[in-house]
Amino acid sequence: MVHPVQDALRLLQSGRFAEAEAGCRRYLSRDPGNADALHIRGLALAELGRQTEAIENLERASRQAPREASIHENLGRVRLAGGNAASAAVAFGDALAIDPNRPASRLGLGLSLAHQARTNEAIEQFRRALSLAPGWLEAKLNLAIALRQLGSLVEAEQLHQEMTSAKDSPREVWLGLALIQRQRELYPDAIATYRRAGERFPQLAVDPAFQVALADALRANGDVAEALALLEPLVAARPQAGVGRIALARALIADRRFADAADRLAPLLEARNVEAALVFAQVAVALDDRARAIAVLEEIRDKSDTPSEDRRAVLFELAKLYDAEGRIDEAFVALRAGHALRSQAVPVTAHRGTTERLIRAFAEARFANFPRSSNDSDVPVFIVGMPRSGTTLVEQILAGHRDVAVAGELTVFDDLAQGLPARLGSSQAYPECVVGLSATALDALSREYVFQLERFGPGKRRIVDKLPHNFQNVGLLALALPRSKIVHCSRNPLDTCVSIYFQDFGDRQAYARDLREIGMHYAEYRNLMAHWAALGIKMLEVRYEELVGDVTAGAQRLVEFLGLDWDPNCLNFHENRRAVQTVSAAQVRRPIYRSAVGRWQRYTQHLGDLKDALQSPEETGKLTVLPTRHSGGN
Repeated sequence: MVHPVQDALRLLQSGRFAEAEAGCRRYLSRDPGNADALHIRGLALAELGRQTEAIENLERASRQAPREASIHENLGRVRLAGGNAASAAVAFGDALAIDPNRPASRLGLGLSLAHQARTNEAIEQFRRALSLAPGWLEAKLNLAIALRQLGSLVEAEQLHQEMTSAKDSPREVWLGLALIQRQRELYPDAIATYRRAGERFPQLAVDPAFQVALADALRANGDVAEALALLEPLVAARPQAGVGRIALARALIADRRFADAADRLAPLLEARNVEAALVFAQVAVALDDRARAIAVLEEIRDKSDTPSEDRRAVLFELAKLYDAEGRIDEAFVALRAGHALRSQAVPVTAHRGTTERLIRAFAEARFANFPRSSNDSDVPVFIVGMPRSGTTLVEQILAGHRDVAVAGELTVFDDLAQGLPARLGSSQAYPECVVGLSATALDALSREYVFQLERFGPGKRRIVDKLPHNFQNVGLLALALPRSKIVHCSRNPLDTCVSIYFQDFGDRQAYARDLREIGMHYAEYRNLMAHWAALGIKMLEVRYEELVGDVTAGAQRLVEFLGLDWDPNCLNFHENRRAVQTVSAAQVRRPIYRSAVGRWQRYTQHLGDLKDALQSPEETGKLTVLPTRHSGGN
């Protein structure tokens, strides 16, 4: 005769949850402390959606059989499904204390930590789960998601690429890969991934979210007509679909059809849709309708149920609109409120530590003796400097040249730099690991970089990589790509810092949340740039004030530095139809304007902390040393 508990287990495994629960309940009326019956009943109750009772039974089971790891594991799983990540982590930890080699418990603990925003700890657990169960798709997918959230996009993309080769890879793997490629601004790759996903999963062809994502990648890649061809019928068929209307409005903005974009957004503005209001704010300047944009955004800001994430975005848009209207004090109040809704700024000691490490690693005494790559490619052009120093303007001027392609703000070289220890087999992090540099390693690094870069402009003589914070990698750039061109954009320190404060960079530049920290970071940047110049690394310095004062002369100087013939299209940068992904997108859509020069003076009464940081005795010496200006190439 089959034991009642074994019969209940069979029913549970065959999906007959109500019968399994009833059988266990009857048995527990005779033996209320039976751990197996409590365990099975808890699992059956969870499947029936009765979470509270399920957890009660599993907790009782864990007390009756405290050394049974599977009970703790399942308790953690049910707690996590019920939204209690902290208590779930305790249960998974109890299971692992009994048996540390349980992949499912490692995965569950990782998920519990991820739900608590403890991403680094979650990644460690996902890695350990994979070490116990190599190739486990669920663990690999969650590891990739966590790495993406942490900003480790290259490794996350590699994991997704591995998963796409599996026959049973779900569509989440493909969509996640395309999302990462969009985040890395690898738009041609993202478009190809979306199309492969559409072939593999035909149901995606009728999924509006998928169509919008593909269209957005097309728009960002400059294929505006194709994006519009996807979005126009989508919105016509689903006029109430807000996400489609917003994507269509973005595409129309890229096509400079501002009035049409406003029309598409109108129904969503009436409903006070946050994302629509933010997109409309971009249209408002072109349509001279800032007052309406301000009114909509203020109403959203003042609603008590506006989520803090949305309120922050609204505050930053309001600050820009107030600034454009000359409402200086209101702009600054909005900025402070917006920054206050993010976590604390990164203390300058972090930036100073990075600068000091780079200067030690690339010390003048050893730099001349470092090996150099034999890669003679002169295709790469790096635009470096502080954010908001004119980097996007320089990029757009160069984008007009017939022999130049632009790749946007690529993290590729920085990712390669951070991965240098593994390439060298070094236990030291970057930059300390450069003591072990070899010409072979530099050749491999440069080949990989140029391969990835050339996808953005096959056949072009120069391709521009405009990641401003590559100023930290100038030393390695000079070794790995000795014939590349480096353009250093500089601008009045106060103007640069105020403009940075006007932006919500998220977690990319956390120093930007505090004026004093911005000033200190600026000082560290100038110190490092002075060091690169002292090493004899050739760069063309482009000063923003000089460029907007005489754009023709500045553009000609840039083209000459790149070793190219003059192309008058370089002066039509405001007509360039390429998608611009940075916060400078609105500015590059119109001809040169000089109102940003000396902008800081309007805010002088609010800049005490910034001025102190820039003028303190500790920092002043660093600000007076400017990189040498060169007219020649490398």
